Amino acid sequence: MSLDFQKFGIDLSNGALHIVDLDDPSCRVAVDQVVFDAVRTEGTWAVGQIVSVHGLPQDVYEAVPARMLRSLGIGPQFRPGRGVRGSRRFRATAGDTNFKRVTNA
Repeated sequence: MSLDFQKFGIDLSNGALHIVDLDDPSCRVAVDQVVFDAVRTEGTWAVGQIVSVHGLPQDVYEAVPARMLRSLGIGPQFRPGRGVRGSRRFRATAGDTNFKRVTNA
């Protein structure tokens, strides 16, 4: 992985919110909330770079390397405040039925 952020899938369906590894879609982690810069959104599925995540399970947190945690918006960032060119920032919360647009006001 380079210094760039990694892209993840965000799945908001059936009242549950999951972060999905795009290389292995069977690898899914349930979280409470995620803020992300979307590269693509389609209904309750999105692909983007995660800005922050809330509710990452402790056992997952302890097993994930520091570089991956940074890609998940946890810990110091390489380029704070920078999004993906041409992307829009969204928030997804478990229990919601759609993504909510976040304004940078």
